[in-house]
Amino acid sequence: MLAELKADLARYPGGPLQQLGNALQSAAFYPILVYRLGHDVYFRWPRLISLAARIPYKLAAFLAEWATGIYIAPSASIGPGLYIGHWGCTRIGREVRLGSNCNVSPMVFIGFGAMNGKTGVPTLGDRVYVAAGAKIIGPVRVGSDVAVGANAVVCRDVPEHVTVGGVPARILSNKGSGPYIQVGQKIDVKPASDSRAVSDDAEQEAAMQPRRTAVP
Repeated sequence: MLAELKADLARYPGGPLQQLGNALQSAAFYPILVYRLGHDVYFRWPRLISLAARIPYKLAAFLAEWATGIYIAPSASIGPGLYIGHWGCTRIGREVRLGSNCNVSPMVFIGFGAMNGKTGVPTLGDRVYVAAGAKIIGPVRVGSDVAVGANAVVCRDVPEHVTVGGVPARILSNKGSGPYIQVGQKIDVKPASDSRAVSDDAEQEAAMQPRRTAVP
C-alpha cells in the first residue's frame, strides 16, 4: 500500500512536501487513499483483522464518495501512480484492472457490461488517459498508452498507443496518451510509431475487433 501511495503522490508536481500538500488539497486524492486502504483490508490483511476492519473501511468509503462523488471498488486492481484530476461523479467498478500511471477524469464510468454475448469488466494497460465523461464497459481490453476521448463509449478492444473517441469509440489517431498524462513527474511513454490519423473504416474495425481463431 505505501509503495502505491508514494507513486500516487509522485503524480503531483513539486518536491515531496509540495506533492503531499497538492494531494491533500485535491478532493480526488482522498478516494484513492481510501481505495488503497480498502484493497489492503480485503486482500492483504489476515482474515480476522480484515473482517473487523471492513466496517470502518465501508464508512470511510461512503464518506469519501459522498464528499467527492468518486467511488473505487476495493476489489479493483489498480497499479501505482493513479491520478484523478478533479472532483466528481467517477466510478471504477468491481474487479476492474488498471495498469500503472493512469489518469482518470470526472464523469467517467469503468465497469461491468456485456460484449459479444459475454459479460465482464474492462482491463486497461499502463499510462491510459480517460477523458471527462468517457465510459469503458464490459470485458474489453484497452492497450497501454491509449487516450480515450471525452464522452467516448468504449465497448470493443483497443490496441496500444492510439487515441479513440466517439460513440462507439473508434481510432482517431496514433498519437496515444503521452501529451495528456504528464502531471507531476515525467512519465516515460513509448514513442508513436506512426503519427498519421487512421481514417479507413475497415482498418479501424480490424484493429478494434477481438481476434478470432478459425475453427477447422
